[in-house]
Amino acid sequence: MELILLKLASALNASGYPVDVKDDRLIPLATKLALLQHTGRYSKLLSDLFSANNKANLQSLILEATFAFQFEKVGKLLNYEVRKRSDNETTIDFCRVRPADRNLYIEMRLVHQCQWITDHFKQQLEHSDYFGITLDGNEDRAETVRLQRLILSKVQDENGRPIKFLREDSGSYNIVAVEVSEPHLGMTDHADCLLVTYGDPAVSVFERRKLFGLFQEDNPKYPQYIHDIADQFREFRATVHAVLFLWKEPSGSPVNFEVEFFLVPNKTLMSANEVTEIEKDFNGALVIRGSKNKNT
Repeated sequence: MELILLKLASALNASGYPVDVKDDRLIPLATKLALLQHTGRYSKLLSDLFSANNKANLQSLILEATFAFQFEKVGKLLNYEVRKRSDNETTIDFCRVRPADRNLYIEMRLVHQCQWITDHFKQQLEHSDYFGITLDGNEDRAETVRLQRLILSKVQDENGRPIKFLREDSGSYNIVAVEVSEPHLGMTDHADCLLVTYGDPAVSVFERRKLFGLFQEDNPKYPQYIHDIADQFREFRATVHAVLFLWKEPSGSPVNFEVEFFLVPNKTLMSANEVTEIEKDFNGALVIRGSKNKNT
C-alpha cells in the first residue's frame, strides 16, 4: 500500500494536483488500486495511471480504475484492454465475460476529437432551421452535438467504418461508455442522454433541441442534409448496441467518487428483456442514476 500511495501521489503532482503522500484523501483510491493490482489483470491500467503527467489523461484513468474496482469488489470480473478484431490492433477497454450470456465489450476511454468529426458535424451547426446550434446561441444543443461527436469518433473512422467493434457478432454486446458529470459537457439528466441517442422524438416538446440522435431512424420527410447525417450514423446504428452514460458521485472530487449509470439501448439491436438482463448484471457494481438504493 505504501508504494501505491507514493506512485499515486507522484502521478497527481505530475498532472497538476499538488498533494502530499501523507494526505489521507489518497487512501480510498489507493485501496481501490491495491485490489486491482491483486487481481493481476490491470497491470497496464495501473502502469498508465502511475506514469500519468497531464490532468485529462489522469482523470480518464482514475475513472476506468474506479469503474473496474466497483465490479471487482462484488466479484464481477472484467478483462482490461482486450482485442476483439483480428484485423485491427486497437483494443477495447473492458470485457465483462458472462458464461451464461453474451459478453459485454465496453469502450470508455476519452479520446481527442478527430478533425474529420469536426468537419462532418459542421453542417449541423450551420443549419439553423433544424439544428440551429451556434447561430441562436443555444449552448445546450452545441454541447449535445459535441457529445455525439465524441461518442462517434470512438468507434468509426472518417469513412464510417467501425474501428473498435465487429458488426457481424452475435456473441457479444458492443457498448460505448461516456462520462457526463463534468460541467463542460452540459449533461445533467436522462433527457439529455435521450437527445444524444434518440433525438427530439424521445423527449417532451419542452426539452427538444432540434437534434437527430445517434440511434434515430431516418424518415422520408426529413430534408436531404438530415438524410446525409443519418447515413453517417448508419454503421454506428448497425454496430453499437447501447450507450452507457456515466456520472461521478460526488462529481467534484477528482479521485474519490462512485460511478452511476444510465443505459440507453439501440432498440434496433436489443430487446427490452436484453436491456433488463444487462442492468441486472450491473446491479451491485454500479448504481442506476437516480436510484435511491446507493451502494454502501
